[in-house]
Amino acid sequence: MARGNQMARQWKIIQALLTSKTGKTVGDLHKILDLTCDKRSVYRDIQDLEAAGFPLMCETVNGAQYWSVMEHARNPLPIPHKVEELIALYLSKDMMVDLKGTSIYKDLDSLFTKIKAGIHESFHDYLEQSGPLPVVSFQHSAGQLEKMTEEMVSRLEAAIQAKQYVDMTYFTQSRKTETQRRVAPYTLLVSQGSIYLIGHCELRQEVRFFAVNRIRKLVVSDATYVIPEDFQLDQFMKPSFGIYQGPETHVKIRFSSEVADLIKERVWHPSQIITDHTDGSILFVVTVAGTEEIQRWVMGWGEYAMVLEPESLRQDILTGITQMVETYQAVQG
Repeated sequence: MARGNQMARQWKIIQALLTSKTGKTVGDLHKILDLTCDKRSVYRDIQDLEAAGFPLMCETVNGAQYWSVMEHARNPLPIPHKVEELIALYLSKDMMVDLKGTSIYKDLDSLFTKIKAGIHESFHDYLEQSGPLPVVSFQHSAGQLEKMTEEMVSRLEAAIQAKQYVDMTYFTQSRKTETQRRVAPYTLLVSQGSIYLIGHCELRQEVRFFAVNRIRKLVVSDATYVIPEDFQLDQFMKPSFGIYQGPETHVKIRFSSEVADLIKERVWHPSQIITDHTDGSILFVVTVAGTEEIQRWVMGWGEYAMVLEPESLRQDILTGITQMVETYQAVQG
């Protein structure tokens, strides 16, 4: 049994025991789990929860064992808190969007509702207008903030909060050069283990991404800026196939039957359209901003994917494959 399935199962057991006044037998819990496992697995889950220190108790009634949560553990925890801590926790709710549809998210949503109810009404308008965290937005399941330079991130956060320009020396990987930039920092985006600054670049006169680990020098300016009212992070990110931006490109890819189901079971991009073919293959159509990231994605599927359009992307992939072959042949030679 996968660890994720075991944790989900144990979470359901905890929920059932917390909401039961008289306790549950292993048979009761087995039915609650929709018979997705055998009763011995339920026994093992209970033992694991006890070993982890969860306050469970067992009583025998008419020959049957009833499991329940000790009464003292049902009471709300008397945890002291500050208003700003509750607000920070409430604003973090958008980071949990990937958990939607799970039993854990239902309880988190209930917690956020209670937090809002416990905060004075004068803060409610602020909570609703703030939306996602104004400083850091999350994409996918990445979260390696600790690996970045804390001082750099801290200064960027301060500049974002105060809406102050930053002057920075930025290293461009593709050209291996450093340039001086003045940027109006809008937000930080955590994606796949890296942190990116999103802001309006005065040099290029457009909103751009900057990898924080490529910022060689940073100075926070006294000059302030105003974020355009029509700028929305989700709309800005929508066309990209990952992080990078580029010209709008219509892409058609044929995936063979061997991987068709894997492609169909996920939403890879908001614009995707998938058409089934009689031979089991599929046509994957998407409109993206630039092709750099979708090129790497397609090449990752190997011989099971073939780009039909645009021709420029086909040629880029062919060039990449040719260079790979030459690299391996050089090693063998």
